[in-house]
Amino acid sequence: MKMAKFNDLKIPQLKKELEQRGLATNGLKTELQSRLREAMEAENINVEEYVFHMELEEETTKIEEKEEAQCSSKIVDINMVFAAISKISTQIKEQDTRMSQISTQMSTQFKE
Repeated sequence: MKMAKFNDLKIPQLKKELEQRGLATNGLKTELQSRLREAMEAENINVEEYVFHMELEEETTKIEEKEEAQCSSKIVDINMVFAAISKISTQIKEQDTRMSQISTQMSTQFKE
């Protein structure tokens, strides 16, 4: 049996603790930690001092941690892409407005 502090818990261990309390087990690691911390504090458990007892097979691998980090990274990347698209769209609209103004000015000048 292995012992661990709150910040050392891996995703499967966090999910197991949440499941035992009848709480949702979905979300990123930070969300799981937050949910578990709130539940433990509501149970008057000092999260920083509490020692969790786990079976060795509950330990997660570095590959699982890397996959979660990549997923989080992809979410950030997608948000950055959306922000860039929005900015470009705004710039195109501004350019279109300027071109329309220039076109109007030129047609006015040719009529005179």
